Amino acid sequence: DSLGQNLIYGTYIGGDQSEIPTSIVVDERNNELVLLATSGSSNFPTTSSAYDKSFNGGRPLYEYENCAISPLVGGYDFPTGTDIVVTRLNENGSELRGSTYLGGTENDGIIYQGDILTKNYGDQLRGDIIVDDEGFVYLASNTHSVNFPQQNAMQTAYGGGNTDGVVIKLTPNLDAAVFSTFLGGNSDDACFSIKLDANKEVFVAGGTASTNFPTKS
Repeated sequence: DSLGQNLIYGTYIGGDQSEIPTSIVVDERNNELVLLATSGSSNFPTTSSAYDKSFNGGRPLYEYENCAISPLVGGYDFPTGTDIVVTRLNENGSELRGSTYLGGTENDGIIYQGDILTKNYGDQLRGDIIVDDEGFVYLASNTHSVNFPQQNAMQTAYGGGNTDGVVIKLTPNLDAAVFSTFLGGNSDDACFSIKLDANKEVFVAGGTASTNFPTKS
């Protein structure tokens, strides 16, 4: 509760490998919790109408030459790779209103230890999720996948480097992408934060090492 004295609800959510939540927000229309996470599980719980019900996976983190001995802060590994997952819970946490994977055939939602964009604790898993006043879900993250799913994209092709940023808008029940786009240049890029203005135009902040990151004149 608001005083931190009473537990309103608590629930596990995950599959048979590691999951790490990275951002949460409340949809104030109905007090439903919306969660952004990185998952290594092929059986993470999804809903029947999910945009993507299949785990796309990737390489184990230790196979990447830029990784330190511990590929992830805390020593976690994802032996079958990672996908982004987005989940909506009902008001009392007892039911999934929507839950979907997002990803391509390489790892998604994670930056490797030793990458130029990893300088501080938590950088590897930074991402952000928000909802608008109609319940549409917006998220900012990153991908290593050149075939990350695209829809009405501003940038349809992977820019290069270890990672590109990705920016996605999903329908309220997470069954379709309104848009999904790469955002990056010829080196490492990632999106860390996302906000909307009064006209629902999207503002994204992140990091780049690219000399040709897309800019306006």
